[in-house]
Amino acid sequence: MEEPGIDLKSTTGRIVTLAPRAGGRLFLFFTPNCTFCKGILEEAAVISSSTGIDVVVFLEDTHGTPDPYPGPAPVVVSRDVFVRYAVDETPHAIAIGPTGEIAGRVTLSANGQLGALAASLP
Repeated sequence: MEEPGIDLKSTTGRIVTLAPRAGGRLFLFFTPNCTFCKGILEEAAVISSSTGIDVVVFLEDTHGTPDPYPGPAPVVVSRDVFVRYAVDETPHAIAIGPTGEIAGRVTLSANGQLGALAASLP
């Protein structure tokens, strides 16, 4: 589903390219100022540092907050990515395999779900 060469700008100006990655990727779909999402992001940072899985956070809108989730994972505001991956509930996570396929997806409602999703990546 991912297409190489699609560049999006993060809230800090960093360019994030949607393309498959050898270690896989976790796409996190949040709303701004979600307290539960901040905990998920901390879990994602641990997963990323221990596995090398790339994490990207997507928001539909920042609701006026310049960088609602500061940290190592880039935050991209893009309604199109929500539509592309048919995400209509947040917080939501999608595991993208090394060839760009969706390896798994879950609407997050409890701690530990993200780790289980990351484990679905080869």
